[in-house]
Amino acid sequence: MTTSTVAMTKQFDVFGHELDLDQLADIAKHGMAGGVSGFIYSSELADIFDSNEDEIWNYLDEHAFDLGEKSGIQMVISSIERSGSEFETMQQVKEQAVWMAVELFAYQLCTRNNHPDFV
Repeated sequence: MTTSTVAMTKQFDVFGHELDLDQLADIAKHGMAGGVSGFIYSSELADIFDSNEDEIWNYLDEHAFDLGEKSGIQMVISSIERSGSEFETMQQVKEQAVWMAVELFAYQLCTRNNHPDFV
């Protein structure tokens, strides 16, 4: 039981924000749209994207094929379109790319670290 508690309190750096495994599990289960501190405002998301653009696209590209898309950018645009929104601005792409990368990363960390909800 102690090992589990320690594992849950371990902090993971996610684009400059420290999140514990339980926070990551919430993200993996419910997504980012519900609001995650540090990833809410357009200006925050643009800054995260601009500071980590290559890492975000590389990460999304790695997972795109497994999720039925040809590339990370295509995956992001498809996600925007599936939500009922029309692709209108680069800001939309930045926001969605950050959210998708964080959601995928959260799921990956939960499975790799044996979070009870993902075992």
